[in-house]
Amino acid sequence: MAWNVYEELKTETVGGVSGVVSEIPWTFSKTENGKTVYVHGTTKVTGDPTNPAYTPFTNLTEAQVIGWVKDNLGAEGVAYYEAKANEGMRMFSNQTTEDTMHMLPEKYNPAQATDSALPWA
Repeated sequence: MAWNVYEELKTETVGGVSGVVSEIPWTFSKTENGKTVYVHGTTKVTGDPTNPAYTPFTNLTEAQVIGWVKDNLGAEGVAYYEAKANEGMRMFSNQTTEDTMHMLPEKYNPAQATDSALPWA
């Protein structure tokens, strides 16, 4: 299982500093028995070039950026997308003709109400 940045990072100019990351397109992949499931998502981030811990665009690493994704999602969000990959692999394992599957699951939203939620309960 692996997390990766799969396209160019979206950037903006903040306070006169260009190349401040604002959106990260990522994939989470799982491979079993020669089949790979890719779960795709994007995470918006707010960079602050005045923060002493700010890293200029040219010094970023993929591991650092994936760390931002995971921090933004939190442990439950990471588990949500990993579970989606496991679901996809279970569905996909019955197919024998394809070796890759791409999934675009609903975005993780911990505040999203379920069908059974009642505001007065």
